[in-house]
Amino acid sequence: MMVRSFCHAASVRECDSAFCANSECVLHVRPGNVNVKSSGNWAKVANDIIVGRQQVEDIMLCDRCVARVLSGELALRRACAA
Repeated sequence: MMVRSFCHAASVRECDSAFCANSECVLHVRPGNVNVKSSGNWAKVANDIIVGRQQVEDIMLCDRCVARVLSGELALRRACAA
């Protein structure tokens, strides 16, 4: 199994503007993006599926990415190497 990881050193306040902090996630969108109609803690995606988001450590992730973190498929790193 391939474990994917992404770097994110920002606080919750900084990443709160993106629905999901994982830049590889389809829900890594911000209010004002073309297909985003509003903002908040719920997103409606294809087939009218509603996805929430929650904080993992100090990173805001959608429910899908949280499940990937908990299963070990996605790893969080606090700081990025320069």
